[in-house]
Amino acid sequence: MSSYEDKEPKNGSSSSLSSSSSSSSSPSPPSRPSPSFANTTNTSSSQARIIASKAGHDSWKTWAGRSTGTDEFEVMDLALGFKRSFNKRFLWKEPGSGATCPVCFSDPTDADGASGWHITSSCGHAVCLSCLQGYSASLVADRNHHGPLKCPVCALPMRESDAIAALEGNAEALRLLDDKMRDELLRACPQYRSCPNCSSGGGGGGV
Repeated sequence: MSSYEDKEPKNGSSSSLSSSSSSSSSPSPPSRPSPSFANTTNTSSSQARIIASKAGHDSWKTWAGRSTGTDEFEVMDLALGFKRSFNKRFLWKEPGSGATCPVCFSDPTDADGASGWHITSSCGHAVCLSCLQGYSASLVADRNHHGPLKCPVCALPMRESDAIAALEGNAEALRLLDDKMRDELLRACPQYRSCPNCSSGGGGGGV
């Protein structure tokens, strides 16, 4: 496997597998850096990638491409994950000339022949990049949406690499995502009280 996103999650201690003679812990996904809650319009490219990656989710479930179950390791994940990685490397290709995006039903290939396709890394759906970006931005702006972004074609959560492709260049979406993550962290505090004068209903609250 040639890229980071196709590697199985590393060993960790978040969940346990059954063992006979000695206890062992199941592998867990790689740890991710904490987001930098900065003014996104002035943030660096690396900071933008970190913030955008938080809209995706790398876990055993997304690595294996499962649509059911929890994020924890399951018995078939290694087989499913290696199959997904094989498909991504050898089988999942950009659609041929004249193919249309399943979301907007247009051909994303421009007049110069440059491709505008993006293939999601969990499920292998090919959509035009503009649809991926627009759909993802709408989910970020939706205050009722929580958790990782979803594939525009199916219900599978996006992996971090897909979220970066969808949001990295959208400063407004990154700012909204940054604010949403901050508000969710604040609301998780037992003593948090939302400020009635804040239009966001979250970030400016007091305790």
